[in-house]
This record gives sequence, structure tokens and C-alpha cells, in this order.
Amino acid sequence: MVWGMSLPSAFGEFFPDGKFEGDPQEPQGQDWGQRLTEYFMAQSVASQKELFDYQIDDGNAAYLYPYYVSLKFISDDPRSFNPDFPAWSPIRSHESPEFFQTLRKVKNLGSIIALNNRIIAVDDAMKELLEELEPRVHSFFPIKILMRRGQYYPKIFYTLVVGQRFDSFAPDLSDSKSFREDGASSFVHKEGQRAMQSLAFRASAFSGAQLWKERRIGREWLLCMSDRLVSEISRRGLRIPNHFEMLEV
Repeated sequence: MVWGMSLPSAFGEFFPDGKFEGDPQEPQGQDWGQRLTEYFMAQSVASQKELFDYQIDDGNAAYLYPYYVSLKFISDDPRSFNPDFPAWSPIRSHESPEFFQTLRKVKNLGSIIALNNRIIAVDDAMKELLEELEPRVHSFFPIKILMRRGQYYPKIFYTLVVGQRFDSFAPDLSDSKSFREDGASSFVHKEGQRAMQSLAFRASAFSGAQLWKERRIGREWLLCMSDRLVSEISRRGLRIPNHFEMLEV
């Protein structure tokens, strides 16, 4: 069986309200993006080209560099968001966000959470499970959850870069009301149990995979999981956002 999980859109235990490396109550203050821009501007021209070889207008490169970096965490091809961007490159040590500051105190967080910019994070238990089922497939970068008054959430989380993508979505076998076209060969799935249970995926394309994303379902909102992974999540008592069984053909 194949399962689908949409990233949550409402703040709560699976989507904390906050900001990467900055106080969400101070929108003009220092944050992850500003740190990356300042880092980029401090490099030599040669080093800047190595980090982000943006040819259109070098004057804008420093300010587009943070956006390019954020896309590395959700997509294997930043050019699908901006055709003028260079191809994907490995995430460098300075590029990963160090902490995420929440707007208010957080009592409970799930084992999979959504952060800003469609970036996903997982706790230790989920990281351990994914590395057990699919060793060396996915990438993890530690990130602290900082709350008000300098308190840290007791668990360490890891930003998750899903390491595999497949082209298994079968629009011809799916209910046409469950998705819409988004370009010549890309689709956006609709939310909710009924719509997601009407999406069809070809099992031959993702055979043996446990966690992946679909190449033709865009916007990076959908996470696909195997029956084995979902069963292990349930057995280990891990809490994750709503997920629904989809059609396997």
C-alpha cells in the first residue's frame, strides 16, 4: 500500500508558528536568510560563484542565495522553481538553519513537523526509524527548537531532506476531481481524505521504497510513505500529521 501525507497548513503540534534563526515578533530582525546573505557577501567572487552561480544579475545573487538554499531542503531541482537557478548542489555546513524560534511555548511536537518554507523536520525516533529502513538514503541536519525566554524544546529535531523521488503518479487512473494540472506535466493534489484516497500510483515505480516524493506532484506539499513505514510508525507510537491510504495500481 502507498500512503500520502500533506504538510499541515494550520499551526499546532505538527506545524509550530515561528521563524528560522529569528524572533517571529521582530520580522525585520536577523534571521536565517539574512545570515546567508551576509555570508555570501563576505566571500570572494570566485567563492560566490561556487556557492551560487546566478548569471542573470549578479547584483541580486546575494539576496536570492537564501531562497536557493531553502529549495535544497525541499527539492532536488531548484530550477523547477526558477529556471535561471543553477542545478542542485549538496547542502554545505553553513547553510543548514541552526534553530527555529517559536512564537510561543510549545508543549508537544509530533515526530514529523513542518517548518516554514515547506521544510520538514523529524525527531530522534523518526530519524532512527528512517535510517533503519533506508540507510544512507535521506539526509538529516540537527536543528534546535527555541521557545520564548530562551527555553529549548527538550528534543533535538533534524531537518529532513528526502533522498528519493519517483514518477509513479497515474493521473489517468486517478479521480480527476482529486488533482489539478499545474503546467504541461505537473499536478497539484487536493487536500482531504476523499481526494487523497482517489490518487493512484504505479507500484512498479516505487517498489521497495519507504519514503519519497513524487516528481510530477509539485509544490512540495505531499510526502509518500510505504505501508511498512506507516506500520512501524504506529507500532512505535510516533505521532505524525494526518495521512491517508492512496490507490496502488
